Amino acid sequence: MNSGCFRKEENSNAKAVGMKPSEGGAASSAEQETAVIMGSEASSENGKEVHYCGFNISALPEELFMHVLMFVPPTDVVKRCSLVCKHWLAVSRDQSMWRRKCEQEGKYVPSVKGLHLTPKDFMRIYFKNPYGRNLLRNTRAQSMEYWYKPGNYLSASVETSPAGADPIADFVPPEEIQGKPVQNWVTSYQFTTITQQVHLLAEGCSAEVLDNVRPPIYASAWCAARWDCGAKFQLVVKLLNKDQTTVDAVEKDINMSDHPDRRIWHKVEHTFTDYKPGVRSIKFQMGGVDTQFWAGNYGSKFTLPCLRFIFSKTDEDKQ
Repeated sequence: MNSGCFRKEENSNAKAVGMKPSEGGAASSAEQETAVIMGSEASSENGKEVHYCGFNISALPEELFMHVLMFVPPTDVVKRCSLVCKHWLAVSRDQSMWRRKCEQEGKYVPSVKGLHLTPKDFMRIYFKNPYGRNLLRNTRAQSMEYWYKPGNYLSASVETSPAGADPIADFVPPEEIQGKPVQNWVTSYQFTTITQQVHLLAEGCSAEVLDNVRPPIYASAWCAARWDCGAKFQLVVKLLNKDQTTVDAVEKDINMSDHPDRRIWHKVEHTFTDYKPGVRSIKFQMGGVDTQFWAGNYGSKFTLPCLRFIFSKTDEDKQ
């Protein structure tokens, strides 16, 4: 692209937007900001036209103009292009463009009959991809970030490798590890937990999808014990409404003390189906304890928690 068309101007805002100084008051702050970004070759005549190197960009057919925006970085489309004029704002918020962007980059879009998603819904899906990823953060035990735990010295700690247990890579499918390092949390002789709460609307979910489609919600975690010390692991997941009242919940308790080979890793999992409308957040809790009351961190080990939606052909055929 011709860099000469995008040089920074030191002139006044009125000159930057290609207007006479007397007309500067008619330019909005959005137009002024955009003109500074695009340079003096871009101009806006009171939000009606935009010229680039002498060419009236706004005269392009909308479908062609939308195709051009498909190649613009998405953050620029939202934060910059939308400020140029009303026409650019309308195209930058167009539902079909954001749907195409989602499809182009593999963001999962629920395709359910009777489901009405707004342009904002498609923008959220594009930027946050809530229906196609693990909704939990820090799932590889890199630290305690994003996880709440009781603030005492007996709380869960982080291990760079599972002391007294087999390497987790020997049990977890490669697609879950993705070639990245995995650490784990480990508990002590008093039962302790770590908790993360996921606020679904903030993560990009649509209230209509949550209430009308109610896709299955899958939760899982991997756990193990030491070869020389028994341990128990617990997974608790709660679906909560906006008032933090429980809509549905599950508790999974695993006692690895009597297992013939304690040091191997087990996957604990559950799928929520047919839950009531109104789910707005999910509380995900993992915890454990050793069963021999040994001083130090000899309790259960756990890592790679997962919380995600599952969409199937049956969901997409719902009326």
